[in-house]
Amino acid sequence: MSGTKRKCLTLEERVKCVKLLESGKSSRVVAMELGVGRTQVQNVLKRKREILDEYESNGNRDCKLFLDNAPVHPDITLKNVKLQFFPANTTSILQPMDAGIIQTTKLKYRKRQLQHVLVTMEKNSTKLGPEILREITILQAIYWISAAWKEVDSDTIVKCFAKCGFTPECVSVSEDDEDSDIEDDTPIAVLHLALDLFDCNFRELVAIDREFATCDNNMMQWDQSAVDIIKEITTEKENASESEDDIEEPNPSVVTVNEVSECLSKLRQFALMKNQSPMLDMVMNFEDRFVKMRVEATEVQSKISDFFRVK
Repeated sequence: MSGTKRKCLTLEERVKCVKLLESGKSSRVVAMELGVGRTQVQNVLKRKREILDEYESNGNRDCKLFLDNAPVHPDITLKNVKLQFFPANTTSILQPMDAGIIQTTKLKYRKRQLQHVLVTMEKNSTKLGPEILREITILQAIYWISAAWKEVDSDTIVKCFAKCGFTPECVSVSEDDEDSDIEDDTPIAVLHLALDLFDCNFRELVAIDREFATCDNNMMQWDQSAVDIIKEITTEKENASESEDDIEEPNPSVVTVNEVSECLSKLRQFALMKNQSPMLDMVMNFEDRFVKMRVEATEVQSKISDFFRVK
């Protein structure tokens, strides 16, 4: 026991804790940032809904949350939040995400995908576009989607909400204008590659996977209880994992610390040579994190016997 008094988080700090955890930070990092223990952070996460409800209630603020009629959206009662469900079959009319936000994000993602294909073909002329597309990993796709979303302009989001009637102002929104802005910034080689690989214009790529099935409705009865749905999904995953155990995956190649240092040095030289300030900033930030990781890895915790060692 250290004898120090346990720090009590204020309501604002608990809300901040929830937001930090939702942003992807680990409980250990959040605990260090707020100066509390990990157990306290985990308890805050367990009481997330109660804390946010209390925060809204203290501010005397009421809000309305619009939801579609998906089975995963429960009809529950909250103190300061009123759930408003959209009528059936009105997604394309009332949901801002479907009014242009998703479309813009998809085109920005496809632009990155095709740029990756072009760069890979330049590096290895024997590889064809379809082969490169099949080799794209889930991790690459996740990062491209994240980067594409960050590039979506706030004005685009505001206009899409206005188009669906969420603001009293009358805002003129044209999806073609949004698409043309993206297309104007896209290299001509990428536009031609879209025709070669997908047999459609770059702007039409947004609808290329519109009919792609994301689940098999014939295998899942969504009108049954949540407990039964989870039980059914768990059983399917267990059966799938048993069949996957027989598949041997190749061991990933090991990258040494020295190889990473050499790559960083080359990236820094390249950014300086090409006069790419944003790229240089990212390389320097990465190098700073890399050095910090190496220092932390070399630190060895002292043993209690070290304090009694005769010097």
